[in-house]
Amino acid sequence: HPSLPQTALLDGIRRALPDTHIVVAGLLPRGKKYLSRDFDWPNQLSRNIEIVNSQLRGWAEDGRVDDRFHSTFVDCGWSVMDPTMTNLDPRAMPDGSRLSAEGLDRLSACLEPAVSAGIVVGRARVAEGVARAKAREATQVLRAAKAADEAADRAAALADDAAALADAADAV
Repeated sequence: HPSLPQTALLDGIRRALPDTHIVVAGLLPRGKKYLSRDFDWPNQLSRNIEIVNSQLRGWAEDGRVDDRFHSTFVDCGWSVMDPTMTNLDPRAMPDGSRLSAEGLDRLSACLEPAVSAGIVVGRARVAEGVARAKAREATQVLRAAKAADEAADRAAALADDAAALADAADAV
């Protein structure tokens, strides 16, 4: 995937916390100019937002580790659009750039399924890790028990040998 500052950050998180499920949210549509109250979409920023989102989506889809996804890309751009999906909704993004309380609620509703799925996946990974740790511990206990049995058998054999030698010494 092409290198973006965002993907470098995400790669660092993936290396530092390999079992973490990362939810990557795409860039939201925005007005033509910062704080412009311009709600036309698409506009001159559309193509750049699409390019960045495509790169972020590619990074998230490359997030396979042991054939499991550790990242999910979510495009919530639709959540700030008006019902016709042709303009930004001023109720969600009143100044064309920043989210209102309603916009944040919409974004939250869009992200919630991916975050919840990541939590479920995370809990399953934790349970899997605990199960592996318990299995390793059980293997160590079994090895120790086997070693103890072998030591007890060896001690019994030595005791038998000592008793036989004592009997032989008494007979002399």
